[in-house]
Amino acid sequence: MSTLVDVIVPVLNRPHNAVPFMESQTDDRVTVHVVSEFDDVGTRAAWWVTSAKVHTSATAHTFAEKVNEGYRHTSAPWVLLAGDDVRFTPGWLDAALEVAEATGAKVIGTNDEANARVKRGSHTCHPLIARDYIDTVGASWDGPGIICHEGYRHTFVDDEIVTAAKRRNVWAPAPLSIVRHLHPVWGTAPLDGTYRLGQSHQDHDRALYRARLERHAS
Repeated sequence: MSTLVDVIVPVLNRPHNAVPFMESQTDDRVTVHVVSEFDDVGTRAAWWVTSAKVHTSATAHTFAEKVNEGYRHTSAPWVLLAGDDVRFTPGWLDAALEVAEATGAKVIGTNDEANARVKRGSHTCHPLIARDYIDTVGASWDGPGIICHEGYRHTFVDDEIVTAAKRRNVWAPAPLSIVRHLHPVWGTAPLDGTYRLGQSHQDHDRALYRARLERHAS
């Protein structure tokens, strides 16, 4: 069966997440693309023994940069952005595609069952995005062919994607598409160096998002 969704997974220093991530992803219409830093040998080795496609970059270091790098290796009609700390539930893809077909939306909000905005249907941390939308409009405010604005270090990448989609009338939540997010904020994952790194740039990312939101208000 041909790939319907390419999942792009930026990774950093968490080799133990490779196997449980892949064990939760059982849909043969999905291909997982992992983007690793050149010197993160242990993490890369852990993913190599799975069925994921592993891509190494010497220049992509942030979540946003790794997503854009990963996108260049994909070809499926849909792309899902995810960290290595998500776990897929049976039927997540069918539920998301049903919403896409019913609404014509190009950015579909999967449900992590944790974030309050996600549970309300106003946001998603793990968007499913149509390739034709990325290639012709762009998922961020940076234009065609680009998913993420690379000024963000980690957070608010998803906020820009969702806000841009809402303003373009191509957003729809899929509450039955469950892609669980394990995170120390909700007590479902231990705090580690990778989480701390992301949190350390939160103020910068928030300020950047607000500035870009104002710039693209019209």
